[in-house]
Amino acid sequence: MAAPKYDYSFARRPAWIASHVFVLLCVLAFVRLGLWQLDRLHGRRDANALIEARMDAAPEPFGQVVPAGSSADGARDATFRTVTVTGTYRTDQQVLVRNRTNEGGPGFWVVTPLTTGDGTTVAVNRGWVPLPMGEAPDVAPYAPPSGTVTVTRLVRDS
Repeated sequence: MAAPKYDYSFARRPAWIASHVFVLLCVLAFVRLGLWQLDRLHGRRDANALIEARMDAAPEPFGQVVPAGSSADGARDATFRTVTVTGTYRTDQQVLVRNRTNEGGPGFWVVTPLTTGDGTTVAVNRGWVPLPMGEAPDVAPYAPPSGTVTVTRLVRDS
């Protein structure tokens, strides 16, 4: 009895070769994307550890954490640190940051400058104000206290 003869000539067809090259490229791409996801995971874990450590630390005076005259990059190094700052709110320079949501509802952030005794001004996000349907926002009920106040907040990058 003669051994069966196998015909592998189909393996030389361009469509067969192209499909296998495509599958090989997909496998390589998926492996690379998996490694990229692991890199992102490690980066996120490092960032979360830094945030937790900074948020658990005791509040420090703002002037020690962000020295006077610091650039935006200098303030960025203090991100997520808890600071205290004492001064007076400048309601005449208050701004509303539009298109901010809270639990799915539309609204604004109320950002009010706080001027310290040495003249340094710090933007304080005082919170979120809901936007009534079809009306302009009314921030009067959310007015900051008058006089000198001490605020304890997180430093955030703008």
